Amino acid sequence: MRIHPIDSRSHLRVLTHVLGVLVFSLSSGYASGGSEPPTAAPVTSWHDGRQTRGLWLDPTREAEFPTRGGGTVQPKEAPRSATQSAQTQRSPLFFDNPALNGTPRALPGGVLVELKAPTEADTARLQLESDGLTPVRAIVGNRIWLVASPPGLPALELANRLQQGGRYASVQPNWWQPRVPK
Repeated sequence: MRIHPIDSRSHLRVLTHVLGVLVFSLSSGYASGGSEPPTAAPVTSWHDGRQTRGLWLDPTREAEFPTRGGGTVQPKEAPRSATQSAQTQRSPLFFDNPALNGTPRALPGGVLVELKAPTEADTARLQLESDGLTPVRAIVGNRIWLVASPPGLPALELANRLQQGGRYASVQPNWWQPRVPK
């Protein structure tokens, strides 16, 4: 296959066409969808061990969590049906990049707290309770605990506040991610 060089007029036509498609895509996609374009900067962040990770919010969808486990991704303005329990919890849907692609994540509630040193279950519970936390259960031995929190942004805020406080080895939200069929 032979590739021919592009003369300056052809180059200008291609460039003009690409710019036109780009302008049309940006104006029609965001104007018709009513949502704002993703920003380059994350809307919030979370601590993954010692690393801080950015999060971008999906403005059109959210996760819904019934009282008995599981979770689904729904359009954000989905009306609640009469069969939906009042106990259904909702969380914003987050992505790890500004393109809002990849695996989404949401916050069903709960925060994972890693103690600085292994300790007995009763002592660990007392430490968590003395900090105003409600221990739900030990996850790994008596070192990592799930503590109660509301779903959504309050879980993220609690995890970040505890991590920044420095009292624990690490703290992160109890992330939910949709199941992917194999």
